[in-house]
Amino acid sequence: MQRLVQTPDYSNTLFIISINALKKEITLFFLLSFFLLKGQGENRSVMVKKIDQELTLDGVLDEGVWLTANSASDFWQLFPTDSIKAQDITEVKLLYSDTHL
Repeated sequence: MQRLVQTPDYSNTLFIISINALKKEITLFFLLSFFLLKGQGENRSVMVKKIDQELTLDGVLDEGVWLTANSASDFWQLFPTDSIKAQDITEVKLLYSDTHL
């Protein structure tokens, strides 16, 4: 007597698994996009003052005009993630003249 054994059909299972994996990847993409763009949504600007005196560009801010310069600070970290404030404190002072920026 021959016995007919029916094996389950798994052809649709792979498709369902791949759809579920795709849903997880899309959800993860949107969550990461939100956190990555969160730190970049802030518009900031710095007013740069014009000066008439000569400066020595030596990295030493010993000229008195640097005390009047506006500064930029509170930067965001870029690597390995850009959604947190920078760990290293940085301050940038900006001035310009008719010949230099």
